[in-house]
Amino acid sequence: MKKQQLEALLYQMTQEEKNSIQGMKPAKGTLGELDAAYLKEGDVYVFMESDLSKAPVSIPGYEKSSRHFNFLNIVASKHVRFAEVPLHRHEFVELNYVLSGEIHMVINGHDIEISQGDLCIMDSNVTHSIGSTQEQDMMLNILLPKTYFNMTFLTTFMGMDLVSRFFAGVLSEKNRHDQYLLIHCQDSESIQDMIENIFCEFLEPKIGSSNVIHNYLSLILIESVRSYQSAMGEKATKKSGYLTDILQYIDEHCESCTLKEVADLFNYSPSHLSKKLKKRMGKSFQELVSDQRLQRVALQLESSSKPISQIAGGCGYQNLAFFYKKFQQKFDCTPKEYREFRSQYGLR
Repeated sequence: MKKQQLEALLYQMTQEEKNSIQGMKPAKGTLGELDAAYLKEGDVYVFMESDLSKAPVSIPGYEKSSRHFNFLNIVASKHVRFAEVPLHRHEFVELNYVLSGEIHMVINGHDIEISQGDLCIMDSNVTHSIGSTQEQDMMLNILLPKTYFNMTFLTTFMGMDLVSRFFAGVLSEKNRHDQYLLIHCQDSESIQDMIENIFCEFLEPKIGSSNVIHNYLSLILIESVRSYQSAMGEKATKKSGYLTDILQYIDEHCESCTLKEVADLFNYSPSHLSKKLKKRMGKSFQELVSDQRLQRVALQLESSSKPISQIAGGCGYQNLAFFYKKFQQKFDCTPKEYREFRSQYGLR
């Protein structure tokens, strides 16, 4: 399939969209034709990971393409327009890319507007709803089982803290799995192109399509982080309140940043920011800073022969006894043992 064909198909009306325009849409609070694939938990619909191969694909002529999940390990579809989607969550990871227009979502109780060029990545327990959309409001969905994010996949993102931390959390059994990333990719010319290529491979798979899709996904996430980092300075001056902006700033300034400094920069009071981080991340500001400092230490232990005291000092630790205690707690070994182990098994 060529991308020109894909774009024409995406904007072609589906029967469900036609029904919605004609006033035949299901009552607010139900998912109509999608109910068969959902369970209910109170007022929340839950889409099961085991049903991914039955997920509806809202692209005319390719409605049964979710069967390709069995050998491609993803499902690619478009968001159905002209109708509201009630509160729901998935047992899998979802990537949403806005191809055109604007989408209003409520994510974990927060009103979010995502616009053309935005990429929203949601972990498996993110509760969200989607407001009514118009013809020009086109959002593409890529659905991925949690098993997609194995350790081999994660190595692609070593040192890209925003994404690597997120997907490491996807793998963790201890996490609440209710986090999401909103990344603005308007300045990237390649992300839309790669997402459309994924759709072409998914709808009409060929030999090697699984590997092609995997590589495109890796490139999309790398390019997303690049776009995010290049815009960081401008966003900080505008005092943007996005959680991902705040986390990125902490990532980049962990060796010296303080709660008051970050709160002032992003237009919060220190107590409000502290509560926001604890609620959304499950960790205090100081715990997030400490995690990032220790990750920087670990990377330098692997990639350099600098003295441990020099590495610790450069990452913000002036008290070596405190540093050794924190490192031991996180990695269950001393910095020297960590370095020797990584070197012995060729993990540098």
